[in-house]
Amino acid sequence: MKALIKKNTLVTYYLLAVIITTAVSLPLILSTKGIIAQQVSPEWHPLGALGPILAACLTAYFVRSKSGLSDYIKSLRDTKFSLKLFLFSLSPLLIYPIVAVVASLFSKSTGQGLTQLSPVWWISMLVASLAYGIGEEAGWRGFALPRLQARMNAWWSIFVLTIFHALWHIPFFFYRLQFDGIGATIGFFIGMLAGGIFMTFLYNESGGKTLLPIIFHTAINVNSQLAFATRPEIAYATSTILMIAAVVLVIVFRPTNLATQPRFAVDNSVQ
Repeated sequence: MKALIKKNTLVTYYLLAVIITTAVSLPLILSTKGIIAQQVSPEWHPLGALGPILAACLTAYFVRSKSGLSDYIKSLRDTKFSLKLFLFSLSPLLIYPIVAVVASLFSKSTGQGLTQLSPVWWISMLVASLAYGIGEEAGWRGFALPRLQARMNAWWSIFVLTIFHALWHIPFFFYRLQFDGIGATIGFFIGMLAGGIFMTFLYNESGGKTLLPIIFHTAINVNSQLAFATRPEIAYATSTILMIAAVVLVIVFRPTNLATQPRFAVDNSVQ
């Protein structure tokens, strides 16, 4: 069994991520669809983030036992990266005030201000943003990406990972995510692809520091939640800016490594 898992590390990781997230999300799905009488609070949603990180921990343990799990956890705690990359990972939050000011000048909508949002809303938003920033990126970028990059270049690794990462979101469509038509679905995928480019650049440029993609993903989550709670056009403008910037990153740093140094790759028997 261990040899089979080692040979199919990424398949094992992905199946576990899907199974765990679906199982954890099931009570909320059943409640939302009226299949069960028990009402499940929306605050259950952050638990869905457990899928990728638990899948990575379990797969690392299955492949190399305690040493594999220990090395994987150690890789998540590595904070040796430059201030420049740290600020880059915060870019979705750093550009928020600028985009908000521009939006207020050109938009006729009058959304509520940040000070009007309740403390409960802030706590709920930050918990969910952190949960998915940590839970998702510890798995997708911290575990799956380097193993994909051992087989293909950075661009194709991003593309393949984005497909499976997007499909992993399917349980959320039953109670949370709602897209109006194929156009919105395509936009969702392109947005994920752009985010994947940013996080892969951060990961490779830092020599495999997972904390940077975690920070970036959390910053994106906070930006989106703040925007949709105040002025939705801020989220749309931010997404457009990031998509354009993602194209620039690929052109400047090239698809092979998407960094100024060789892409960070991990063999299945390592970490």
